[in-house]
Amino acid sequence: MKPMGKDAIEAGAPAQPVMTAVLCSEKVASSICQRIGFGGINTIIGSLVVLSTKLSLAQIAPLAMGFYVASLIGKLGVTTFSSYSLTATVNLTVFIAAMSFLQSLYVVAGRAVAMRKDDIYMRSMRSGVVVACGLSVLATAISCGIGDLFALLGMQNELARRAGALGYAAAPGILPAMLLTVFRVHASLKERAGLVTLVYIAGAVIAAVFATAGIRRGEDPDTAAVLAMAAISVANWLMLFMAVVALVYVPALKLPRLSANWSATVASMRVVSSIGWPIGAVVFLDSFASLFAALLAGRLWPAYLPAHAAASLWLTICLVIPLGIAQAAVQKIAVLHAENNSTDRNRVASIAMVLGVAFGVLVAIVFSVYSVDLGHLLLDDTATTAAIADSLRQLMPLSGVLFICQSIIVIAAAALRGIGQTRAPLFLAFMGYGVIATGAQYLFSVELGYSVVGIWWGLIAGFGITAIAVVRNCFREFGRSVFQELEQEV
Repeated sequence: MKPMGKDAIEAGAPAQPVMTAVLCSEKVASSICQRIGFGGINTIIGSLVVLSTKLSLAQIAPLAMGFYVASLIGKLGVTTFSSYSLTATVNLTVFIAAMSFLQSLYVVAGRAVAMRKDDIYMRSMRSGVVVACGLSVLATAISCGIGDLFALLGMQNELARRAGALGYAAAPGILPAMLLTVFRVHASLKERAGLVTLVYIAGAVIAAVFATAGIRRGEDPDTAAVLAMAAISVANWLMLFMAVVALVYVPALKLPRLSANWSATVASMRVVSSIGWPIGAVVFLDSFASLFAALLAGRLWPAYLPAHAAASLWLTICLVIPLGIAQAAVQKIAVLHAENNSTDRNRVASIAMVLGVAFGVLVAIVFSVYSVDLGHLLLDDTATTAAIADSLRQLMPLSGVLFICQSIIVIAAAALRGIGQTRAPLFLAFMGYGVIATGAQYLFSVELGYSVVGIWWGLIAGFGITAIAVVRNCFREFGRSVFQELEQEV
């Protein structure tokens, strides 16, 4: 691995840059509020932040649990942790793409809420359940074939064997996780997002308890890791049970009883699928770029895989906040767009972008300052070795830059989804993620000899270009009236 230069940030002085970023973001947001109209903006900020917080917490809970499980498995050895991280990366790539496919329910059901059409709303929820079941079959098959996939790619036999066992342990939990996505959309549109948060927090606690017990009861590292992964599957089923109980006993969540008009439901499935597949394809290409990075690192530089996995996991965990902002934004934008309220619709889009960029800059600073410390939380004593610590110092700052690009993309793309623009970003995603990011990874890492560091430079190139292109689309679709304020301030 070629060196990237000496770390210029002193470990004992992180407070000043962090505080500066916070103050700057507050000044930008305050100035925009004054220019566009404080009263209306203040109301929009409040509602957007509250909904974003609820949706983010619903995702933070399982990710925090995943982080906890990863830290437990990290103590079982480098090979076990590497196999777990690769398995989780594959499953997460498929699951996030499927979950994004189901985000089309926000658009279809959101329009039904705005028009107060209970029949259309019910059909959209039914179609969401059917689509979720179909996607679960595909995702389960992929999870069960992870070991064979890694062996086919020429990875180390021990790594492929352990990953295969973990894939089988994770497979039973995929179906309930997909169905919970539909429940989350329904509860959010019915203004009960806080209930979703409680369900996910309860599930995360249960999974953490079961995983801890599995780690302790495991006779060897392989068995302990499989038991920990199986604990997550069990927790997913328990969360689905809690969601069903909520549907039965919470009045606001009870679905209207309509006749089973399956022809109308099939028509609704077509609408959901026509909107959802471009969203899922875009997010799959996004996730595939990261999956390609993990597979490339595991195939050519397995010694650096723990540091690469740690940097990727921290990026994924922090991305929960922009994803929460994006989900809140797409929900509000879809409803406001259906009501022809373009003023508040544009304000929601611009405020969501400001919040995402400000948080992205803050995370990038933290990643740069606490690079080795953050890796140590996952890898335990492994991160104190000279090679891994040096890798973390190089990869974590790059992970922060990539995080800013991804934050911009997920929020801008969500704003476009809110107004029904789902196919336009598909070409951008194919070029940015599929062509540029993947090709640049190979170019920088293999051809130019920058190894794992080159992988991250390739990711930044692809995601950076995509971020610029998606924001440009937002300017065109939403008009420049509100976004010019962002341009002037930022």
